[in-house]
Amino acid sequence: MKKFYYLFIGLMAVAFGSCDENARLAREIQGTWTGTPERLNDAENVTSTIVETYTFTPDEVNPKAKNGNVTITGNVSSNIPVAVSPVSISAAATTSIQGTWTVIDDDEIALVLDPKSLQVKVDPEAVTVSNDIFTDQNIPQVDSLRREVTANIAAQLRRDAEMHYMSVRQLDDVKIKGPILKFEISDIEYVLTRQGEIK
Repeated sequence: MKKFYYLFIGLMAVAFGSCDENARLAREIQGTWTGTPERLNDAENVTSTIVETYTFTPDEVNPKAKNGNVTITGNVSSNIPVAVSPVSISAAATTSIQGTWTVIDDDEIALVLDPKSLQVKVDPEAVTVSNDIFTDQNIPQVDSLRREVTANIAAQLRRDAEMHYMSVRQLDDVKIKGPILKFEISDIEYVLTRQGEIK
């Protein structure tokens, strides 16, 4: 009988220890974290990179809960070669998606992102058309070309962002050390830095 008693006590200690670790991760993850440039797509003819910022906020009803809301924003830069050689187009855009987060283990956080909340905005003023500096050819239809491709770029980036966020379902091997946050998504490691002071 004593063996079962000690076994029960041991299991309870492990359970409470795990709960403490989960609560610690839930507290420490809260805040805003910014990453480094990552490739957004795998297309050969379009190069797009994104710098993402994760903002974790606590549950509004129960701030001590191990879950809350998350917003992921991104700054995207793209370079697109155009069939009308020797022109290339550069564009800048922002992305945003919202969802929820839940600590499911002492180093794992589940994310549920709402695809309907995804927004992709291309800054028309940041769409630039460049000529080949070696040939220095002038392209008379640059302005009309800029207007034409802005909508196409937005559509392409939205498809890329949708594919990207479909894979963001869980943060694995989460580690927080000071201002540095590390985690893995689909075995790819990400390193983010906390923005602002720790509250």
